[in-house]
Amino acid sequence: MDFEVVVIGAGVVGLAISKILSENKLNTLIIEKNKIFGQETSSRNSGVIHAGIYYENNSLKAKLCVEGNKLLYEYLKIKNIKFNRCGKIIVSTNKSEDQKLKQMQINAKKNNVNVFLLDKNETKKLEPAVNCYSSLLSPNTGVFDIHGLMQNFEIDIQNNNGTILYNNNVERIIPKKDWIEFKIKNDNRTYKTKLIINSSGLNSHILASKVVSIKQNSIPSVKLLKGNYFKMHGPSPFKKLVYPLPQKNSLGIHSTLNINNETIFGPDEEEVKEINYNVNEKKEVEFRKSISKYYPDIKTNKIFADYSGIRGVCNQKKKDFIIQTKETHGVKGLINLFNINSPGLTSSLAIANYILANIKNY
Repeated sequence: MDFEVVVIGAGVVGLAISKILSENKLNTLIIEKNKIFGQETSSRNSGVIHAGIYYENNSLKAKLCVEGNKLLYEYLKIKNIKFNRCGKIIVSTNKSEDQKLKQMQINAKKNNVNVFLLDKNETKKLEPAVNCYSSLLSPNTGVFDIHGLMQNFEIDIQNNNGTILYNNNVERIIPKKDWIEFKIKNDNRTYKTKLIINSSGLNSHILASKVVSIKQNSIPSVKLLKGNYFKMHGPSPFKKLVYPLPQKNSLGIHSTLNINNETIFGPDEEEVKEINYNVNEKKEVEFRKSISKYYPDIKTNKIFADYSGIRGVCNQKKKDFIIQTKETHGVKGLINLFNINSPGLTSSLAIANYILANIKNY
């Protein structure tokens, strides 16, 4: 064997998996098509450490987010990576929405997440600028330096004798009886590995289709959802993150604090056919209208287009992570990761531990 494990994709999840596997003395290679780690989904999001409030009880998202929250805070402290456990409030604007908050509180408790229901006056004491009927306070939500996390994962991998190949594409994956062969673009040699982990994010379904003999009906169809972000000029009026009630495929246009304590609003939600990170400045009117429901003073503040991100969402009834093994796709030695959208960032180390436990079956 040339390698024991090949991880395809150096986003935060691929890096976390490679860190944990290389720590466990597995000869690990990461292959990344971009020139550096985390150039797509991992660096184009809200940068939030989620607590695990929203997700269906006993789902992978619920379990791995709650576990990942603890692991991530511990790692950030150990590595002295900048973070702010500022907490967040999810706001209701009327009695009907308040009932939905109460259901959310019940779900959070089922997921072993501490949250507290606050009335309007209690919320105003925490966040005077917020307009609401009530709110749900999550003290274990925070923000952190995403680049610093990925940089430290990369260092850990290298210290564990793992190898990272940037600017490289896997062209073909050929399963054999006791190993998997794969080819890299512009390299005539065929390499052998015991295990391949497909953690290629937006391209995970495309890469899976390149696996010879895979069950094609095991590969989910994916739609691309683009989210724009706007930044507010001047000091933040908030101390915590402020979220509306979640939307169909997103958490709504919320207010977050970046690591420099600047206010970022977003993301919105727009289905796109191709990957393009241009920010649509014309969306400012739509943003202001949405934000004004919980922050009326937005009308007197300047906001400007900042950045955008794209997440891949599988067309399935359950909005859960998909960590797919040979029982589903029929290929020994292959693990496919699909639908690793929010809270994938928070869950990254927990996902890595889940993979470590699963590869014992191989």
